[in-house]
Amino acid sequence: MRRTILLAVLLLVGTLSVSIQATSALPGYSVEGTVRTTGGASLAGATVEAFSLQLPHGGTDVTDADGNYRIDDLNRRSYTVTACASGYVCASQSVAVTGEITGVDFALPIPATITGTVVDPRGAPIQNISVGADDGESQGVLTDANGAFVITGLPPGTHTVSACDGAYVPIYACGDRVVSVGEGEAVVGLDFQLFGFMPDQDFDGCTTFREAVLGFDKLNPWDVYDVPVPAYRDATPNGPRDRVVNIGDVLAVLTMVGAERGNAMYDIDKDGNGLVDGFDYDRSFSPGSNPPWDAGPPDGVVNIGDVLGVLPQVGIDCTQPDEL
Repeated sequence: MRRTILLAVLLLVGTLSVSIQATSALPGYSVEGTVRTTGGASLAGATVEAFSLQLPHGGTDVTDADGNYRIDDLNRRSYTVTACASGYVCASQSVAVTGEITGVDFALPIPATITGTVVDPRGAPIQNISVGADDGESQGVLTDANGAFVITGLPPGTHTVSACDGAYVPIYACGDRVVSVGEGEAVVGLDFQLFGFMPDQDFDGCTTFREAVLGFDKLNPWDVYDVPVPAYRDATPNGPRDRVVNIGDVLAVLTMVGAERGNAMYDIDKDGNGLVDGFDYDRSFSPGSNPPWDAGPPDGVVNIGDVLGVLPQVGIDCTQPDEL
């Protein structure tokens, strides 16, 4: 009995030994190619990696002076081969390794950049908005205090750029822009204006439903002439709006008559919201088009036209229930 068990153990050990030797003797394959610029220049010092989810995962190599690389000891399976070089956009290929694979070449482009700003319905910059393209090294960059962003690492082509409020309880709805970029191109001025979610999409103090009742445009932040009061002469001209247009709003606008772009009365930003205070009292109008609901963006000067614009709105009350 003991002899039988001993023979069985020896047989098992022998089988495992042969299996291990056979495995170690499996042939290793290689992948090779070149890495160049899109203009055909060799890229020395580029890193090329062959990766597989299966163990062993793969290998890497660094290109020589002529841009050549060779990755050895690969198994018979599919790999994702990726080439990266400083100052260029990485590129990847799927390669099925069934033997010695040659000609896995790469042409790396110079990355493009996109810059722009994100503002609210009235044009004030919004900080900490996540902006990203559908491809690129910088995904989800955040806007700074001026609402500005820079996206880098983009390959040439058409991209969808999205700006989203990443807060736990977002205030703003996302915006998307489609833009085409060339190799190494710097696109500037890709700007976003984000509106809010319901109930008040344009942040003018009137809910979307209430604006429908009153005949206002739900996405026009300038049409409701509810302005901050007390007026400019007081300490806090940009104090909270009361969501009602009354004689106080008329007097506040009257106090600002004469303020225009370029003077301190108009250009001061006491509340630090990124907008000059004159914007709160200044409007543009299209006389007779849809009074008193046709107020538009500031035209640069507060004058008697603004007083005449607010007068017909006296009595508008945005505090009433949202009933259609």
